[in-house]
Amino acid sequence: MRYTIVCDARAEPAVIAEARQRLDRSGDRIVVLSPRTGEAFETDGILSAMMRFALADAGLPNWPRKHRVRKAIAIAAGLRSARVFDNIEEDLLANIEACDPDVINLGKLGGFGRWLQAKCAQRLPGRKVTTDIDGYSHDENVAGWRSYDRTALVSIILPVRNGEKYLSFSIESCLAQTHRNFELVIVDDSSSDDTPAIIEKYATADGRVKPIRNKKNLGLPESLNLGFEFSRGTFLTWTSDDNLYTEAAIEYMVQQLCTYTDLGLVYCGAYHIDETGNQVGLQLPLPSTAIARENAVTACFLYRREVMDAVGPYRSEYRYVEDWDFFIRACLKFPAKAYFQPCYFYRHHRGSLSSAHRDQWKVLGEKLCREHFGRGCNKILVPTLQQLRPNGVIS
Repeated sequence: MRYTIVCDARAEPAVIAEARQRLDRSGDRIVVLSPRTGEAFETDGILSAMMRFALADAGLPNWPRKHRVRKAIAIAAGLRSARVFDNIEEDLLANIEACDPDVINLGKLGGFGRWLQAKCAQRLPGRKVTTDIDGYSHDENVAGWRSYDRTALVSIILPVRNGEKYLSFSIESCLAQTHRNFELVIVDDSSSDDTPAIIEKYATADGRVKPIRNKKNLGLPESLNLGFEFSRGTFLTWTSDDNLYTEAAIEYMVQQLCTYTDLGLVYCGAYHIDETGNQVGLQLPLPSTAIARENAVTACFLYRREVMDAVGPYRSEYRYVEDWDFFIRACLKFPAKAYFQPCYFYRHHRGSLSSAHRDQWKVLGEKLCREHFGRGCNKILVPTLQQLRPNGVIS
């Protein structure tokens, strides 16, 4: 079961303390959502997420500054006071939706929570919404609105060049997935270290590991394209030799695409880790309209094969930001959905491509925005209410 508790910023510490004491977290996921400042954090299995405002403007120039006033009021006086602004209802619902709840607890919002209850029930059918006057039994099963096909084949592409330092960790994080039906296509881009031997060891031990070796160094976009051409999965994704999945990452994202059959792709949050694997931060994803212009981390994602077929291959002219370019092109054709759930470990180290080519990001990013949005004719597709209706659920 997944619980989301919505509260004001001042109440959040007490809410987290109460959640630790009262809720049985065995197999449960708790997200506390409030309009506070600071960063996201997770303690004792409880994720604290900050509300984002002015989501309708996400990605437009000066978007982060446009919501400062409503955020300040929401922090100082509470969410009910922020109702004076347009779109606060939509902001709240979008944030709650990103928490992916089975149960939405609005009891800490008083009368405002009772007003919001009907809005949540309409926007999020199949979920249980409670207020300060409702009772709820934790024995009640309300997760039946979700769909999941454990037989769906997922293709994970893992391009690598001279990645002996972290490659084994990355492979093992794939093999440990709770979604068992996958193929791991490892594309060795003509490595000269022990990478080939590491790949051979895992391919010999597990038939789901499919090795490909480039005779010469082709680069990341070309290696990705080779891997996807070789793949057979219904759902597609790729990872890096220095990053890791959480154990249930693939299952979680497959469930989302099975539940929301009109979505083209989903993407999730990420833990940031250092060279030795110590957690140094937690990043929650932005709306697709914002990521299209800001290149926030989109490393943990899953999309349908028809997205790849429609969008086309990764482009070599955008080497080092090829994932950003693909994400934009995908979101111009298919609706995407973000989840606060952290499903990935993004490693920061001096040898990463991100560190080595950071100076090129700005130049290539400006080029991307000119190409895709310069004439003002392209628009990121935002999921409609109908597309956000779970498979098989009638409102």
